[in-house]
Amino acid sequence: MGTAERRARQKASLRGEILDAARRMFAEEGYEQVSMRRLAERIEYSPTTIYLYFMRRMKTEPITFEGSSGQQAFDYLRRAVAACVDAGHFRPIDPEVAAQVLWMSVHGLVSLLVAKKGFPFATRAVLIDEQLETLLRGLLIA
Repeated sequence: MGTAERRARQKASLRGEILDAARRMFAEEGYEQVSMRRLAERIEYSPTTIYLYFMRRMKTEPITFEGSSGQQAFDYLRRAVAACVDAGHFRPIDPEVAAQVLWMSVHGLVSLLVAKKGFPFATRAVLIDEQLETLLRGLLIA
């Protein structure tokens, strides 16, 4: 086995080790308790090693929106907003822009609920209901 093959095998092994440890931590402790530092401690590598490994992977394997399930979901949302505008339920607004605002708002809420570090949030159910109510009221015809 050559040097390049050995390095490729070591990288694949490390990737598997990192992902397995992360899965175990999520299952055992919940995602709120998982951090790069704690993950690195568990596998006995530095956090920098994990960051560098996955940053390099992200640079060489860009995620595309075209044809993805995310694009399909967004297209469905855009069509639903357009149908509501056409039916007169929503005020006259560009469905593309309104769909993007809804998409970003919901993703922002989800990101904050996942991170949930040190901020005294209301319960998830209350936040979700209130956000959707607020967003929809802004689109409805008064």
